[in-house]
Parts: sequence; structure tokens; C-alpha cells
Amino acid sequence: MTDIEVMKHAKDYVDQLANGINPLTGEDVGEHDVVNNIRISRCLFYVSKVLEEVIENGGAAPVREARPARPKREPFALTAEDLKAFRISETPIPVSTIVEQLNAIKPANMYRLFVHRITNGLEKLGYFEETPDRNGRTRKIPTEKGSEIGITCEERENVYGKIFVNLYNTEAQQFVLDHLDEILAASARVPAPAPEED
Repeated sequence: MTDIEVMKHAKDYVDQLANGINPLTGEDVGEHDVVNNIRISRCLFYVSKVLEEVIENGGAAPVREARPARPKREPFALTAEDLKAFRISETPIPVSTIVEQLNAIKPANMYRLFVHRITNGLEKLGYFEETPDRNGRTRKIPTEKGSEIGITCEERENVYGKIFVNLYNTEAQQFVLDHLDEILAASARVPAPAPEED
């Protein structure tokens, strides 16, 4: 492998981690995983950007000029007009593909959307539940309510073995678009603390 190929491979791993995906399995990382911390995620996106610039510059770090301060970014929120640019896929797709497309149509002055915000929001609304996998970790699977809107779980094989991928058909993709604000609001809600024992 050339240095550029190694950098491209590393960038792919960093991009997946930044989007809340385990690059070794293709599954969403746990809700409390360190890569879902906003500071860590921002650092990963920064590293990805630097790697991209180095790759585009043939492996050398580009010379940087002092940049003016960036304008303050807005929280992620798309209007109905923005969402018209979303292309529904006839083939069922994973949530990471939905998030990539939503990030592609967001205004430049807006923070990126992360995969876990969709999956955690859908879980809190009753469309997913966590279940232990054969390795003792937890993964999200669609509930009956999730299956009814068109989310399915499919077993796939990759270089690391068998993995489970949640796929969204046309109806599920449309559901996410139609209820995006509600899903994001549910994801942002902090559960009430458990009552203290006497």
C-alpha cells in the first residue's frame, strides 16, 4: 500500500467513527460510547478534513494562511423546503446514508447531524430497542413499531465476519423526513434520574 492509500484508509475509519459507526463491524456504536461525545466527534471531523487536504496535496501538508474567525454555527434544523432536495432511495439504505444526504443539503453555517441522533431518537420514540449480540455488546433492532414503518434488520458478511445492519425502505426514509424534528427532539431529551433508594 502506498502512503496515500494508507491515508485514504485511515480517513475512511475516522469518517465512520465521527458518524458514530464502528468501522470494524459497520454497526452503530453505543449511545454512551466516547466517539459520541460532541468534542471527540468534532476532533474526528477535523482530523478527517486535515487528512483530506494532505491526500489532495499528494501526501504533503498544505501551507495554511491565517483564516478569519468562522461565523457562529446554527444547530442542525432543516425546513420542509430543504428536505425537498432529499432523494428517496428505492433500495433500502442504512441510516448512515440518510444522514450523509441530510448533511449534504444542510446550509454551510449549520452543525452536522450525527447517526446516533436519529437512532437514539427513534429508540426513545419506541421504534428501536437494544438487545445483546453474540459478543456481549448491545445493538439496536427495530421493534414491531419500527418494522411497521419499514425498518428491517439484515445480517451481512464483511471482512470481519457477520454483522447486522438496520435498513430503511422508502416508507421508513419518508417517515424520518416527516418526523425529523420530533426524532431530534426525542434524542436531545435527557432521561429523568432514577429515584434514590431509602
